[in-house]
Amino acid sequence: MSGYTIDSAGYGLHHVLSQTLARMGGVGHGSANAVMLPHTLLALDRRGASGAAGLVPFAANLARRARASRLRDLGIDEATLDACADAASERAELDHVPPRADRDELRALYAAAY
Repeated sequence: MSGYTIDSAGYGLHHVLSQTLARMGGVGHGSANAVMLPHTLLALDRRGASGAAGLVPFAANLARRARASRLRDLGIDEATLDACADAASERAELDHVPPRADRDELRALYAAAY
């Protein structure tokens, strides 16, 4: 139910990136969410989500407190970022947040968190 709620609230992009990272990268679900949130908020802001960018400092602070500010510090390597971007790009949940993120944007979001 929580995944459905996240997706229906326009939060699907973040959910896809974090869940794929946890599944394929071996990162804990909480750490994956913490490290990705500042970056996905910016992507949602570019899509017109009012107020999303204003939450970035709060999200970055949460990531620091969770000791999950960078993917490389969590043991993720560049090859894993490519695999995650490939897998995430195929997820149907991306259709719920227009415009649909393509593989290049997903990879860029992972790189920003790296």
